[in-house]
Amino acid sequence: MTSKQLLLYAQLLLTFILCYQALGDEIENQATPSEDPVNVLDKVPSPSDPNAKGSTLAHDFAQQDQLFELIDLAEDNRELLNAKDANGWTPLHEAARNGHVLIVSFLVENGANVFAKTDEGEAARDLIHDEDVLLVEDGDSINERYNLVQTILLLAEGGQGLDGHAIKKKKPTDEFVLEFPGLPHALVQLQLLSELEDLYFLNDDIVHENDANGWTPLHEAARVGNLDIISFLVEDAGGDVTESTTGGKTVLQIAEEYAEEAGTTDHIDLIKDLIENPEDDDEEDEENDEF
Repeated sequence: MTSKQLLLYAQLLLTFILCYQALGDEIENQATPSEDPVNVLDKVPSPSDPNAKGSTLAHDFAQQDQLFELIDLAEDNRELLNAKDANGWTPLHEAARNGHVLIVSFLVENGANVFAKTDEGEAARDLIHDEDVLLVEDGDSINERYNLVQTILLLAEGGQGLDGHAIKKKKPTDEFVLEFPGLPHALVQLQLLSELEDLYFLNDDIVHENDANGWTPLHEAARVGNLDIISFLVEDAGGDVTESTTGGKTVLQIAEEYAEEAGTTDHIDLIKDLIENPEDDDEEDEENDEF
């Protein structure tokens, strides 16, 4: 090997060593923690923190009809019930737009501002009958829900609930209203079984609620002739099929009186069967328990 070749080889080797050292220093600097390390937990957003659009979990729960999650969230921070997103929308706007009856009831009964306006000047009631929602929702159900939401909001604007009770604007921070007088009867009248079931799980006393005439939700169910609601109220919720109204009318008498209006008599047979065999379900439960 000539001296010229040796010199070139030495230069290449030196260049390689210098590059290797520089690369090693860069890797070491990246692996070395900073003097003020950031706690990973500090980066986890709080449930009350807004997202990039300014909405909170309260907005999400109201939009998705997640009542029980919204209640749990509000127990930690009640102010979220009136939180506004980047467009001025509150959870009440989201619930009204989607026709979520129970969410709307919960919000207005617990101090949500029914007069709050979006950046475009819309109150919650202005968002009812949204065309985009109507395109994807079941026609009969969403229209009935919208009508009920509209009634709830109209009354709330005057400071009243469905049965005329006064809605208190200021609530104690540690107490939530979970009773919505008049709502069980309205849900039965509109035959909204899913919402009635959710309301029952929130407050199982609704099956015994009486209106001004002593009608229970079961009396209403007998009037409209809905088999599924009657079955739910008696077999699942423990409603009394023998109970009479203030005027002395039984569930069966109401069913027979309004059968033509209901357009069916099937519910009459169901009610008679429930009266004649009131303990069938209890006996089945006892037999199942034995096994």
